[in-house]
Amino acid sequence: MVVPGEGPGGILGDLLVGVLGAFLGGWLFKTLLGHSYSGWGGSTAVAFVGAVVLLIILRAVSRGRRT
Repeated sequence: MVVPGEGPGGILGDLLVGVLGAFLGGWLFKTLLGHSYSGWGGSTAVAFVGAVVLLIILRAVSRGRRT
């Protein structure tokens, strides 16, 4: 709902990208800020940001390949 459209892998592909993005978000926050957030709310926010960033990147790359 946050990143409109469907990815190249459909719903299952988006789910997989979301999980990988959550790990990416944790790594980015730890690398850039020096710490990651703990607790349910902080972890969810970090995972959400990472998943959205990865989905945007992958959709931009996949759009470039189609044309």
